Amino acid sequence: SAPVTATAGSPPTGAAALLIRVPHFSLPGPTLLDAYIARQYGRILAMTTVGMLGLFYISAFIDKSDKLFKGQISAGMLLEFLFWSTPEWLTYIIAIAVLLSGLVTVGLLTKNSELIVMRACGISLYRTALPMVVFSLAAGAVLVGIQENVLATANRRADQLNHHIRTGSPQTFGLLNRKWIAGRNGEIYHYQYYDPRRQELNLLTVFEFDQADHTLKTRRFVQKATYTADVRADAEPQWAINQGWVREFGPGSQVRYAPFTDQVARFEPAEYFVTETREPDLMNFAQLRVYINELRASGYNVLEHEVGLHRKVAFPFVTLVMTLIAVPFAVTTGRRGAMYGIGIGIVLAMVYWVMISIFAAFGTSGVLDPMLAETVQRNSAGYV
Repeated sequence: SAPVTATAGSPPTGAAALLIRVPHFSLPGPTLLDAYIARQYGRILAMTTVGMLGLFYISAFIDKSDKLFKGQISAGMLLEFLFWSTPEWLTYIIAIAVLLSGLVTVGLLTKNSELIVMRACGISLYRTALPMVVFSLAAGAVLVGIQENVLATANRRADQLNHHIRTGSPQTFGLLNRKWIAGRNGEIYHYQYYDPRRQELNLLTVFEFDQADHTLKTRRFVQKATYTADVRADAEPQWAINQGWVREFGPGSQVRYAPFTDQVARFEPAEYFVTETREPDLMNFAQLRVYINELRASGYNVLEHEVGLHRKVAFPFVTLVMTLIAVPFAVTTGRRGAMYGIGIGIVLAMVYWVMISIFAAFGTSGVLDPMLAETVQRNSAGYV
């Protein structure tokens, strides 16, 4: 037989060749049905959000319009207040808009018999609702972004403008830099925390000045001061202070230091220190956690703040919960029209917000652990 020759680079005759086949992986992508449902859902979501935001704008304008027409505020200040209030309003609107959009979208699919056709083609209700779930997760991510990056700054600025619009004077104190308040007799009050329920000032420092040469006369530090109003109408407000110290600055460099315990001091009345700040809403998660640690280290009751902290974690999940509620409700009520679904959505949203308030109160009062209270309120809509 003829000899077998091997060419250069070719395997020798009789050698085994190794052939490796790499499987082709393809991730599932959105289908034409997903695009159709997403387009319809997105259009309803956008209209719902814009419409509800317009209602907030109109109600806020009506509430503040008397100040504008009397010339007490400018149109620019009112527009600035509306601008800085928008992030907070969006946190309220997005959850309800997701619920209404899911109800209306599935309701329209049911009314037009499109959902029946999808199920006849072997597409389950859960697969049909997948684009809505994706939208709800995206809406939850938007809530987290607003809450952590925008909401605290916007709320502080909106509160300052609201205070200026209502009283005519700018707000000169804030939460993150603690409280600095000027008294009516020229003294300066600085405190770390004021408990409006117990009417207690904690870590209070009072600076008193000489009215003649405007120099610092005394500095008084009080660990805790409790308001004890005198029954006489002409009496000055009294504060019971447990312990502290006072430094008196005399001529030159003379300084006299004296500690004290269990005294009665004359400060401004308790309502003078009351502010309408919503402490957890004026801080993001990291700032609120640091603030809680400071208060806890000083021995304060921080249950209310812990509820607010855990709420920042639980609240973004409300969009997913609302979507999971909307789909089965819309299937059962879809034949009755979109307006019926909107009515059902409003009722569900009202019940859900009531449950949030109830379980937040349980956590604040200590009946439930703050983390448990927020977990229950997040899932309470499932039992509505």
